[in-house]
Amino acid sequence: MLTKRLEAVADMVTPGQNVADIGTDHGYVPMYLIKENRAKHVYACDIAEGPLLTAYRNIRDGGFEDDIETVLSNGTESLEKGSVDCIVIAGIGGDLIVGILNSSTILDDVQELVLSPHKRPDLVRKCIIDLGFYIESEDMLEEAGKRYVIIKAKRTDDKDYSLNDVELTYGPVLLEEKDEVLKGFLENEKQKFEDILKDAPDDEHVKEVLELNEKALAYFE
Repeated sequence: MLTKRLEAVADMVTPGQNVADIGTDHGYVPMYLIKENRAKHVYACDIAEGPLLTAYRNIRDGGFEDDIETVLSNGTESLEKGSVDCIVIAGIGGDLIVGILNSSTILDDVQELVLSPHKRPDLVRKCIIDLGFYIESEDMLEEAGKRYVIIKAKRTDDKDYSLNDVELTYGPVLLEEKDEVLKGFLENEKQKFEDILKDAPDDEHVKEVLELNEKALAYFE
């Protein structure tokens, strides 16, 4: 039912919480969370009525109606304060995730974020820090020829928590743990941008990417 990526996202959720799955689509993540006893209650949220109706039918047919509520919602705007401990957002761009989190009116009561942007994870990591969370764990996996990042963040009172540019771009936990998928990504990225630089030796953006890449690869030495 779940793809490898979405199962990895769901497995990041700390058991025993009330969870909001934003952009729930078919409702597979909420059903997995309840089936595997990883959540007490789940709000399956989507901005579009069509996917939400599909999710409702899947939830009903699976016998999960008592534990999962479908909610028509733009981000978290239809959820009540204090109702959610953990927010899950997967499968959209980092800029959209940042917009959802920054506009959320329930975030003060949220203790955990599980986020999987399909691009610009650096924006998500910066937003996490700005909102008073720290990155507890990360995963990077390959699916259908693409690499995906999953970030788990927890609420913190540590005002000094920060990340440097390399950690924001590639992930502090992935670097610390010398993640093999990240290493492969970095090696491919290095080759790609070195090839670009041969044809555009004055491209400052490419030079900046390669400099960050070099610093990141140094973590694996």
